[in-house]
Amino acid sequence: MHRRLWMAAAALMMVAGTAAGCGGPTEPAPGSAASCTAPELRWTEPTARAGDDVLLEGAHLLTGCDDTGADGTQDGDAAPLTGLTVTLLTDGAPYEPQPEQPQPFTAEPDGTFRAQMFVPDVDPGTELEVEMTADDGAVVRSDVLTVVE
Repeated sequence: MHRRLWMAAAALMMVAGTAAGCGGPTEPAPGSAASCTAPELRWTEPTARAGDDVLLEGAHLLTGCDDTGADGTQDGDAAPLTGLTVTLLTDGAPYEPQPEQPQPFTAEPDGTFRAQMFVPDVDPGTELEVEMTADDGAVVRSDVLTVVE
């Protein structure tokens, strides 16, 4: 009986040790890196007042890049996102009325975007974000800009 208990305990320790080794984050192999960086939109300032113009910058707004190569694309095959429309969000909901803007547009050939965005007349503490949607369905949301007094 003791032998069975000992064998069961040893088996449990083996399973626990294996699970602990598999459950942690994995580190990339030295010298490896993703060939495609996720698209991003960032305000150049973390805060602004109502009525200010604030620069919004985008980077890596590209499509057609596949890290695995499974679809046959290579790094140089990435193209700028097209058919981009922009929605201004206040506290996570679409702001009404939306600011006038030339739409749809295409990111620059290198996947960048720069635009001055007008901060609407909203209460201090309101969080502004921009959501950009491409014609292929890709959606990129900016970081938060907080409106101050």
